[in-house]
Amino acid sequence: MNIVFFSYQGYYDSFRSDVLSVIEIINSYFKNKISFDFYTDQKKIVNSSTQLITENFFQKTIRTYKGLFADQIKAKMSKINLQTRARLLKCLPYDLVIQPVIMYHEMTSSLKGIQVPDVRLYLCRETRMRPVSLKRDTFYPERDFEVIADETIYPTAYMKNVLHLFLETAEKRHAETVDMILPVTLKSSFDKKWASLFETMTQEMKMPSRILTVQDFWESFIETPKKFRWIFAPDPLCDVLFYSLNVLLNKSLFSCSVLLTQENKFYLENVSEFYKGLPNYRSPLTSYHALAMMYDLLDMAIPARILRRGINEAISKGWLTPEMGGTMNASEVSNLYASFIDRELSEMNRY
Repeated sequence: MNIVFFSYQGYYDSFRSDVLSVIEIINSYFKNKISFDFYTDQKKIVNSSTQLITENFFQKTIRTYKGLFADQIKAKMSKINLQTRARLLKCLPYDLVIQPVIMYHEMTSSLKGIQVPDVRLYLCRETRMRPVSLKRDTFYPERDFEVIADETIYPTAYMKNVLHLFLETAEKRHAETVDMILPVTLKSSFDKKWASLFETMTQEMKMPSRILTVQDFWESFIETPKKFRWIFAPDPLCDVLFYSLNVLLNKSLFSCSVLLTQENKFYLENVSEFYKGLPNYRSPLTSYHALAMMYDLLDMAIPARILRRGINEAISKGWLTPEMGGTMNASEVSNLYASFIDRELSEMNRY
């Protein structure tokens, strides 16, 4: 199974080492092998002369790879980098965005004193890649992550595809229930349309579900956060919930943004979020978290679970870079992490 890895920022050597060291260990224990192709221009910025911009590259990703796995995009990146990212996202018509809220810092949150690692949920929304303008009645695939204007809607068929992918993915991950979060009052026809389709499709699939307003969600989540796992909220509401939850739960997280398509392809971008003045960091743990998400998408639950166990082990034992309050460099963290993963898989295969 072949995956393409794309580095926007030229961190080829460090990320290649981090990813391949763990992939090699996991591949030695499982029949399903994962192979990576790496692309970067070996510079701090990607420019128009690099092969990554060519049509051949983008056509190859569509034909050859199961998924695209990318380094994080920073807010202050050059325009050409952002254009390259946009072209990667257009390789396939992605329908669903999954933003996991998985916190790893061992600090008590404000949610009834529970520990942060206990809160793991997946906020999902549509990709907004294919809205339809009522004025011109044409598709605008470049309008990713825009706020919907009054004159813009989604076709019903597209909304059904998004919800089907959401429900199917949640079902594969053994979700006990699914939730839809909508504004406080359902005044717009857009929100009512989401609610109606969600209710119909969950009944057809016989999946326990709830439709909650934002106010209902906050009240229920603060009381019983573990009851929430799979949530669909139309954008931009979903992004507001995502960042609000992170601020409420704690000050930092490892996360990634995953785009899924009905064609069984995925794009996964490694992301780190920072709060309360935390500096940007290059901790290899962010890559390992993104790898865990990748194995989830490939339905390889055991390596995904062990990768996350390794992250919790690193946090608890202080295998951290200075930016995270530790004293180790990235290589030391990677070596200890890889040794832990190898030992865990070895113990598992003894039984």
